[in-house]
Amino acid sequence: MPPWAAPGYTGAMALNQLADGVWEYGQTLRVPGGVKLPARTTVVRDRDGGILLYGPLPVEEVDADAIDALGEVRTILGPNKYHHMYLRQAKERWPKARLLGAPGLPEKRSNLSFDGVAEDGFVAPGLELRALRGVPMFGEVVLVHLGSRSLVCADFAFRIQEASGISKLAFKMMGDYGDTLKRSRLWRLGIRDREAYRASVEALLEADFDNVIMAHGDPVFGGAKAQLRSAHLG
Repeated sequence: MPPWAAPGYTGAMALNQLADGVWEYGQTLRVPGGVKLPARTTVVRDRDGGILLYGPLPVEEVDADAIDALGEVRTILGPNKYHHMYLRQAKERWPKARLLGAPGLPEKRSNLSFDGVAEDGFVAPGLELRALRGVPMFGEVVLVHLGSRSLVCADFAFRIQEASGISKLAFKMMGDYGDTLKRSRLWRLGIRDREAYRASVEALLEADFDNVIMAHGDPVFGGAKAQLRSAHLG
C-alpha cells in the first residue's frame, strides 16, 4: 500500500490529511496500454478558511461532504492542459466556486465557462500560484501552500515507488519511477524555451516550501526542494 494512502486503499481513497491545511483524495487511473497510474486531487485551505481544489478527480458524495466540512470550496483549479477531465463535475458540485484554468486551458476546453486564467500571484491568502514557463505542451501552474510549506503540482514531478508488470516498466521508461522526485521524459521533451524554463524553475525554488505533493506518486515531506533542483536543473 502506498505510504500516502488511507487504510483499506483499493484503488480509490477517501479524504486523507497530508499536512496542516492540506488533504487529498484520489484513485488509480487506467491509461492506454493497461498502465495503472496513481492520481490524486490536492485539497488546500487558505488562511481565511476557503478551500481550493487542485486538479479535481471524480469525487464520491461522501468525500464531497467531507470537503464541505473543511470549509467553503471557493476555487477549482485546472493546473495544466492535461488535468482537466473532471472540472465540469467539480463545478457542478460546487457551482459558487470560481473555475480557473492554467494558461491555454480555457482555449482547449472552450466548452467550459472559466472565471479566469491562473496567473502568478496569490489566488487566496496563503496560497501562491507560480507558472512554469517554456513548456507550452503542459502550461502548468503550481501552488505554494505557505501554511504547511508545501508545493502542490500536477506533472511537474513524479515519485512512483510501487508498481508491477507493464505499469512498472512504463514508469521506468518514462523516468517516473524511484524513491526521489523525478522529471518525466515527456515533460523534458515538452520544453521549448530552455532559458525561460530554467528561469521559472529557479524563481520557484526561491519560494518557501520544503514538501512536494504531486498528482502522481508519493509526496515528499522534508528536503523536497533539493530533490526538485536535482531533477530539473541538475
